Amino acid sequence: MFSKNKLWFLFFLALFLIFAAWLINLRPDNWSILAAKIPLIPWSQDQERSIAVARVIDGDTIELATGEIVRYIGIDAPEMNYYSSQAKECFAQEATNRNQELVEGKTVRLEKGETLKDDYGRLLRYVYVGDQLVNLMLIEEGFAQFVDYPGNDSHNNDFSQAQERAKAAQRGLWLACQ
Repeated sequence: MFSKNKLWFLFFLALFLIFAAWLINLRPDNWSILAAKIPLIPWSQDQERSIAVARVIDGDTIELATGEIVRYIGIDAPEMNYYSSQAKECFAQEATNRNQELVEGKTVRLEKGETLKDDYGRLLRYVYVGDQLVNLMLIEEGFAQFVDYPGNDSHNNDFSQAQERAKAAQRGLWLACQ
């Protein structure tokens, strides 16, 4: 059958392959990183930058190609409650789906506010696809509501007005969750 040397060789080959897979972290949810072909260059959390979105977590949170989690500044989308025994909030799936349509697998531009991270260690950023501010689009279309983040108020007027328009037009959660 197999000699002792061949068995040892196969054992170390398997061990090497497992280590290599762990090292490069090839999980299926990270494959979009490879497709994006964007170099993963270390960056300062202070600077504005463009980077690929690996996946959408929910209506106001994404994971970048670097593995960092970004929470959109100034908005609150209904919660999916992945880590809770509570049911999804009204319109959570729709908000998540819309966020996926807007950013998943795409290159986005991140703009920092005054506060760099939230209490959970997530980066707080304004997120752009092209010249479109995704945070604002989600509010305008009724997939999220405006929330004032102290110190991050450069777009508050636009967000507040967009929410009033969405409410008046009964868009998205303003119709579905009343």
